[in-house]
Amino acid sequence: DYDVPGVGDWYLKSRNTHAPNIIEPYLYPLAGVDTLMTTLSTPIMDGDRFLGVVNVTLALDALQKRIAQLKPLGVGEATLLSAGGMVMASADAADVGKVRTDADTKAILAAVREDKLIADEVAVRGVDALRVVVPLRLGDAPEVFALGITVPTSHVMAPARALLAVIAIVGLLSAGLL
Repeated sequence: DYDVPGVGDWYLKSRNTHAPNIIEPYLYPLAGVDTLMTTLSTPIMDGDRFLGVVNVTLALDALQKRIAQLKPLGVGEATLLSAGGMVMASADAADVGKVRTDADTKAILAAVREDKLIADEVAVRGVDALRVVVPLRLGDAPEVFALGITVPTSHVMAPARALLAVIAIVGLLSAGLL
């Protein structure tokens, strides 16, 4: 089925564009277990003549484990979105494989396609958090992934609040001494 659109995209995209590409993650049964995978393809060219494709297909379970273990500043979490908005890896394993179609995700994907970094405040499971999302590219493939890191705002702001308290106490003591 390498020449059938959809299942043959790993071949057809490289053949048609003469450029490397990354297939949107998909479920594929390995040893009877549906496994989230992706395929990276690169065309074999002789000048302008297409000869074939070299590809590698990767199971994403190891990536999921690594991303889930990330704890930025000891309390944050990370999420990796595909170019099409699928959750490839997340602190919440139940989200992996789901496609996000909400307005926020669409805005994120549009920004990373333009190589823009996003830094904003969001609510994560009811907790205010600071979020940074960066574009992530693999080689010369046109697909752009979004790697997001969120950390609770209270954790980030705690040192500033402690310093403010010290400044206030020193100020009050100084005023009292004067």
